[in-house]
Amino acid sequence: MNKNILNKILNILKKKPNNVFNIDTSVKNYDDVLNEWKLYKKRKTHKNITIKNIFDIHLQSNNHIILYSSKELDDVLCMCKMNNVYKYIKLPYLNLNDKMKKMKSINFVAFYS
Repeated sequence: MNKNILNKILNILKKKPNNVFNIDTSVKNYDDVLNEWKLYKKRKTHKNITIKNIFDIHLQSNNHIILYSSKELDDVLCMCKMNNVYKYIKLPYLNLNDKMKKMKSINFVAFYS
């Protein structure tokens, strides 16, 4: 991965997210999310309106990170788009404080820009 893009991603993740919300959808593997994303890019539609809206933002917007946390997993998926280049990174939950432990028990999406 380009070091400049990685530094930009890390700097964005240090900021407070623009928006965070709970989502009902839970997965046991983030590859499922990336497979849904690939299908969405071809079809431009999804049966779940929330997922469609998230994918719409990811497709149409630039220089952002969509962080998805499934309560089923011990890491988060960062769907990044920097300078019109898509990057996908899984990051582990490390040194969970009480607030993060609470967040780990729900599915959520956070938007960063």
